[in-house]
Amino acid sequence: MGTMPEDELPEGFKDELLDREQACAYLATIGVRRRPATLAKLFSTRSDGPPCIHDGRKPFYPKRPLHEWGVRQLTQLRRSSSERRRHILADEHEELLRGPREARFKTAAW
Repeated sequence: MGTMPEDELPEGFKDELLDREQACAYLATIGVRRRPATLAKLFSTRSDGPPCIHDGRKPFYPKRPLHEWGVRQLTQLRRSSSERRRHILADEHEELLRGPREARFKTAAW
C-alpha cells in the first residue's frame, strides 16, 4: 500500500508561519487553489479548514499542518460525480507536480 501524500514533504521543505496570503500562495504550489477569504470562512464557520494560530486578530498557518491539510484536499481523477472520491497517494501527487502541464492529467480512454 502506498503512503499518504501528507506523509512526504517536498525536498527542501522549511517549516514556518504563513499569513493567509502566503498560505494561499503555498497551497497553489501543491495544486490547491484557495483564496484568503475562503480560508477565513473555513475558520469562522466550519471545522474542516487548515489549523492556524492567532497573534491578536491576525491568523498564521504553520506550514507543515497546512501542507498536510492541502494534500488531503486532492483526489484522484474521476469520470463522474457518482464515482467515489479517493485521495491521491504520495507518488501520484509528486507525479502530478513534476510532470509537464500536458502530462499532469492523464487522459482516460473512454
